[in-house]
Amino acid sequence: MTNYKENGNNIELIQPDFDLDETLDCGQAFRWEKLESDYKCTYTGFFLDKPLTISHDGEKFIFHNNKNQVQYDKLNNLLKKQIKLIIL
Repeated sequence: MTNYKENGNNIELIQPDFDLDETLDCGQAFRWEKLESDYKCTYTGFFLDKPLTISHDGEKFIFHNNKNQVQYDKLNNLLKKQIKLIIL
């Protein structure tokens, strides 16, 4: 069971034991750029050729501004599937 919720234009996921910084800054993910933010870490990049910003703080992940995407429903469903894969 995934532990996420939609909060305005964001999708928030609670996921222990996963580190966004270690994952996207490992040298194997090439389309992500680290940004300054109020969170532990924030990256911007592309998911399915759509811009995406993700933040991580503690056990909380925030997929920012997803409802502003042209194909929100498709992106939202794919993110949920990817979230399920991460959790398993």
